[in-house]
Amino acid sequence: MRRSRQSGFTLIELLVVISIIAILIALLLPAVQQAREAARRSQCQNNLKQMGLALHNYMSTHSVFPPCAIDGNGDDNFGGIQLTDAMGNPAGYAGFNWTVFLLPFLEEEGYYEEAVKLFGSNQPMDDLNDKIGHKQPGFVLCPSHVRDPRQVSPSGAALEHLTRGNYGACYGAGQYRISEHRTKAKGGIFALNSSVGPSDIRDGLSHTVALGELRYNGDSTSDSRGVWIYGAMGSSAFSTQTTPNSTTPDIVVGCVGSTTLFPCTSSATFTDHVAAARSQHMGGSYAAFGDGAVKFISENINTTIWRALGTRSGGETSHLDFK
Repeated sequence: MRRSRQSGFTLIELLVVISIIAILIALLLPAVQQAREAARRSQCQNNLKQMGLALHNYMSTHSVFPPCAIDGNGDDNFGGIQLTDAMGNPAGYAGFNWTVFLLPFLEEEGYYEEAVKLFGSNQPMDDLNDKIGHKQPGFVLCPSHVRDPRQVSPSGAALEHLTRGNYGACYGAGQYRISEHRTKAKGGIFALNSSVGPSDIRDGLSHTVALGELRYNGDSTSDSRGVWIYGAMGSSAFSTQTTPNSTTPDIVVGCVGSTTLFPCTSSATFTDHVAAARSQHMGGSYAAFGDGAVKFISENINTTIWRALGTRSGGETSHLDFK
């Protein structure tokens, strides 16, 4: 009698197949992750492109770029917070930032209509917080950044229940003080109570950074960086004084950071505030220029060149041909 032979895999054959599958997965996984990150970077870049177009539409309507923030208390007060006196009593209120003014040009009329109702308020930022500041619209988010929808209450500011985003206006190459904004060496397109038009940008729109990326600390609900309606350095503004993703500490009103990812120093001296452009992209961050072009800026860019890109009339355009 002939015995029937059972077909099947031996243990060694199964181990070989499993090993081959594991190798293929190991080879494919990085490629899949890279493809996903490339898509996220593309969306982040496109967000800045749309904001750049919104800036030009705003300028076409008003003949100037929007201010970084408005403060009726004076040019050197801190944009975006309720000010207090030495006794802790209210001493005045700051107004809206550049993001709010761009809302109708970003097809966010619903948010803007809520803001318009508060234009006559004596505490616009505090009231705006209740209307839209606690919301986190998609256009302020870079997909490469780990999203944190939690509301924050920045330390050092009388505001609460705010959400965060990833884009900021370039304040120039200096600190958060109007005297530096008025100089050729440090003044940029944006500042507190600014009204810069195309003719003021002597270096040329294509040689001047308008917008860039910001990174916030998702492990903290008291760090002020990234708050999208908050017209403060590190919140919705940055400086080219330090290069992208710099290890030099930011100086901001509310600070919780590590020595590497989010280096920072807290300060109540508002005119000393300065913050770098930051992102979660490997090697640098994106920046939108005055002409609407969006370029990736290496974190290893020469500091002198980066500072020159932040100024509007420093006269350095012949030295800014970089790829």
